[in-house]
Amino acid sequence: MVVEKRHSWLECSKPHCPEENSYYVSELEKLYPDFKEELDNWREKNGSAICDKHWKELKINKKRKEQTNREHQQRNYQSSHCRHCNKSSLIYHYIYNIYTHKVDSSFSNATNPDHQLVFCNQTCFNNHFPCKNCKKREVGIIAGKGKDSIFFCSNNCLEGYKRKKKDAELDELLREREELQQELDDLEEKNKYTCDQCGTKKNDGNYFYNQVTNDGKKFCSSECFNNHYAETCDKCSKKIGTSEKSYYQDAKSKSGTLCQSCWESKKNKSNSNPNQDNTEEKKENNYTPVSSSNSPSQNGNSNSSGGSSNGSSFFPSFLNNNNSNDEGISSMTCGVCNKTFLGEEAGDHEKNSSCAAKTKTLEEIYKKVEGGLKITKKEVDNLYEGTDMPQEKKQFLQYVQRISQGEHINIESLNLPEEAKKELRRIQEIYNSREDISSSDNIETGFERHLGKIVVGGTLTFLVLILLIIVIRKGRTKKKK
Repeated sequence: MVVEKRHSWLECSKPHCPEENSYYVSELEKLYPDFKEELDNWREKNGSAICDKHWKELKINKKRKEQTNREHQQRNYQSSHCRHCNKSSLIYHYIYNIYTHKVDSSFSNATNPDHQLVFCNQTCFNNHFPCKNCKKREVGIIAGKGKDSIFFCSNNCLEGYKRKKKDAELDELLREREELQQELDDLEEKNKYTCDQCGTKKNDGNYFYNQVTNDGKKFCSSECFNNHYAETCDKCSKKIGTSEKSYYQDAKSKSGTLCQSCWESKKNKSNSNPNQDNTEEKKENNYTPVSSSNSPSQNGNSNSSGGSSNGSSFFPSFLNNNNSNDEGISSMTCGVCNKTFLGEEAGDHEKNSSCAAKTKTLEEIYKKVEGGLKITKKEVDNLYEGTDMPQEKKQFLQYVQRISQGEHINIESLNLPEEAKKELRRIQEIYNSREDISSSDNIETGFERHLGKIVVGGTLTFLVLILLIIVIRKGRTKKKK
């Protein structure tokens, strides 16, 4: 094993090289005899010491030089030796050009061995390029150009090769088709399902499911979904649709379910008997609709999402709406993102989500609106960041901000729900009345200001007159004396 010894105190002898820890050139010559020429040149130009950096460069340059010499020798060899038998032909050559497909006889070597192939005679040329179809050692037809050229012994072999190539391409297409069909069959098998309500078998992969309960049931349509999860009236056994209201049978314990008609009939019956102590009639407001959190979510290309839909939520419905269903599970509809959360998830969203901070800001904006104060555009824009606020709410807040700045808006022409327009009209009345009060205050303040000026001016004039009278009287008494 060769060990190169470096000396820590020895500096490189090349001018302007600050490197230390160098080698003696004489020691390297003994270890690497093949580098004697390169090391001698270094000693003549620079001196007797060489650093590690320049020693590595010297070795790399030598390897590059050797590689260049080998390539040059290889090209010279290919220019004068037969490509088939590797014999040197000193006088007469067959030179084949791979681009023009010409075979020329020449007494000189090939000038470009990358494009020109040298052969001793016609036999070596035929043996070097066997027929692509039948492997016969005879060149009759050449197809293609350059290094992609294909050799055939006859036109029949060329046609036969084309047929084989087409058959191979057809087999490849058939194989790809079978693989694609298998993938489609697997996808169809994966998308197969049976509706849990009507029993219809489907394979299109589009189905409705309950995002809240996440019970794994699939339905072919929203009708089947609603029929499965719809509440049943305890009195008439009627299915209560999602567009209909349902009521508690017992408002105190929040138990039982009644449809709209049964609830109204029960209410009328209790009103007709005033002597009966009916707590339901006295506490009629406790008959709140049972919150249906089983709205359908459709899988596939549909954009519908699960959760309850409470309509347009505007002032003061921007605030969180807490409720509980007949099973005692608490729910909360976020006033910012309009999503419904159940149980612990509702409490966590109300306290720790990005919507929680936005809710406090909304409360402050609501107080400003009720007080007729101005709202800046920055306050409204900050509410959009980090939340999934519906577009209708964003537009509503933008119109509220513009009204607070004194801009008059044609509310009837806005593309907003009627509930939102009603709220905007109320807000506009608040700010209009505020402007009337401020203008009347300005008038009263101006009158009082002018009245004060008149009083002050009159007082000063009266004092000046008194001083003049005193001066005139003093002058008269001096004349009399």
